Amino acid sequence: MPMTRMVCRETYPESGTDASVIELNLSWGGAVSLEVGTVKDSHGNKGFQLSIQTGGGTPEASIEAGKEYTNADSITDLSGPSGTQTLGGGTGLVGSVSTIVAEKYQGVSATGGISAPIPVPANTSAGVEYTKIFVWKSAGKNN
Repeated sequence: MPMTRMVCRETYPESGTDASVIELNLSWGGAVSLEVGTVKDSHGNKGFQLSIQTGGGTPEASIEAGKEYTNADSITDLSGPSGTQTLGGGTGLVGSVSTIVAEKYQGVSATGGISAPIPVPANTSAGVEYTKIFVWKSAGKNN
């Protein structure tokens, strides 16, 4: 019997960027979120994303996982500040949906996870996020 080998091909977005993120939300007066994840773009570039956000985010202690999509040309465009507008909340199980706006791109983020058992009604918040991208694979096209 011939042996077959499964090959998993990595996919990249057809345009823009695609990130898988883990987010830790903290509250002490105002919401602060720390976010880490992997990010890739339509040119075949891949990297590590590290972000800190003040304001915005789910407004209680929580840990969430989710996805971010933007229309940025390259993952390197994501480094720097961006504005966010978030709708989030929950009790025990939480979630949020955010719009992302920066000078070079716009995007959306959706996360869900678990929180401290404190009821938080659905609410909106605005914030500023600072992102640093560490490129680990550069395809060398249009960077």
